[in-house]
Amino acid sequence: MLWKQVSVGRGERALIIKGGEFHSILMPGDHHVFCWPGVSFRVERHNLRDIVFHSKWANHVVKRCPDLVALHFEVIETNSVQVGIVYVSGQLFAVLPPDRRMVFWRGQADIKAELVAVVADTEIESQFIDDLELAASGKRR
Repeated sequence: MLWKQVSVGRGERALIIKGGEFHSILMPGDHHVFCWPGVSFRVERHNLRDIVFHSKWANHVVKRCPDLVALHFEVIETNSVQVGIVYVSGQLFAVLPPDRRMVFWRGQADIKAELVAVVADTEIESQFIDDLELAASGKRR
């Protein structure tokens, strides 16, 4: 079949994967997507109630598709000496450890982040990183 029909509901986005490669992001509506016979075709659906974009394709999209990122996502990134304090609709949402990225679906909430330099050099104690990751996950020791 050359044309695949994909219906995307309100409050959803769909990633189109063809031949094992990321192809596009579909907005709500009915779509017909061309795909050669014998080429794998997969739809990865995302409910926007989960404002964080969780996908194995997240790094690929952020690095290689800046136009899609500008249209669909808000990206919060920390470098090796920063911690990100992430707020969603004015409420503390997450603490992002150094060298991490969090990708949010654009337009679903008011996303703000404060990036804080935590050290003067690039040597960060592993215990400090572990503590930040625990805080970010909401777990306790």
